[in-house]
Amino acid sequence: ECDATGMFKMVNQRFCEITGYTEAELLRMGPADILHPDDIQLILGLKGRLMETGESFDAEQRFVRKDGSEVWINSHAAPVPNAQGAIVRAVAVVIDIRDRKRAEREREQLLKQEKAARAEAQAANQSKDEFLTVVSHELRSPLNSILGYARLLRTRSADPSQIKQTVEIIERNGRMQLQLIEDLLDTARIISG
Repeated sequence: ECDATGMFKMVNQRFCEITGYTEAELLRMGPADILHPDDIQLILGLKGRLMETGESFDAEQRFVRKDGSEVWINSHAAPVPNAQGAIVRAVAVVIDIRDRKRAEREREQLLKQEKAARAEAQAANQSKDEFLTVVSHELRSPLNSILGYARLLRTRSADPSQIKQTVEIIERNGRMQLQLIEDLLDTARIISG
């Protein structure tokens, strides 16, 4: 509970545990003394509106504990009017939400890791597709040559020197094909350990 000047007037033991201060210390302070610097403007603005208009508020904010660490809390603040209806105090229920905030951070971290892993898998898949495109081209080139010269041998009657030259071309392209396949198998063995 706080008065109109912004000083604590009543705190319970759980609030003392959350902030790390004793009851006596807190009763000489106000929320502004323990609010995280990044949250002061927002929370004091909401508190000012509460004292002026009676508008309650809910907020997630941070306190700076006595030991300097920060603690995330959820607070619900409501006005307390006097007999004439003027707002003289505000009362707040404060809930420690550190565990929830920690879980949210862990979840965000896991999502980032999952996105990175997905991007890595997509890049690997794209590299694999590009590799297969290159390999299929490299395998087709000697194979087309082999098939073309084999057809030539079958359809033409050629002299022995032409036949010898054609067979040499077929053998050379067959060796290129075999070397490509062996290189692929070596790569697969290396990848699989």
